[in-house]
Amino acid sequence: MKLPAGGGIATKICDLERLPRGGTWSGETIVFAQLEDRLFQVSAGGGVPVPVTELTGKENGHRWPQFLPDGRHFTYMTHELLNKVYIASLDPGEPRRLVAPERGVVTDMVSRAFAFSGIPVDGGARHAAGAATQRERDGPGRRAAIADPGHS
Repeated sequence: MKLPAGGGIATKICDLERLPRGGTWSGETIVFAQLEDRLFQVSAGGGVPVPVTELTGKENGHRWPQFLPDGRHFTYMTHELLNKVYIASLDPGEPRRLVAPERGVVTDMVSRAFAFSGIPVDGGARHAAGAATQRERDGPGRRAAIADPGHS
C-alpha cells in the first residue's frame, strides 16, 4: 500500500504471494523480497511484479534489497547456509557478489543497513571499492560484522 505523505487514501501497489523480506524504492521503481523467493520489481504507481533476480545453487531466497544512490543498482543478501551480499541492477546483467562471509562471521539480517554503510561500493562496475568494516550497533552487546573479501 502507498499512502500520500500529506495524508489521504492509501492505494494498492501490488499483491504479495508470500511474507515480505524487505523492500527499497527509487524514483518510480520498487524492488522487494518475499519469503523464500527471488526479488521482484514493480512500478511505484502499481502493477504486476516481475522478477529482477533468479535463485541459483543452494539459495533459498533473496532478501533485504537496498538501492544505491544512482537509483539503478541495488544490493541484497542471499538466504542460504552462509549468506552472501550481491549487487545487481535494474538494467540487464548478472548480479555480482560483494561479500561472502566465512564461518564465524556474524551477519545481521534484521538490520541490513550495516552491510551497505560498511562497504564502499562502485555501482557502475558492480563491485566493492574497498575493505569491509565492523561497527558497533545501537544497544548493549549488539555487534554487526561483515567479511573483507580480500582478507583470509
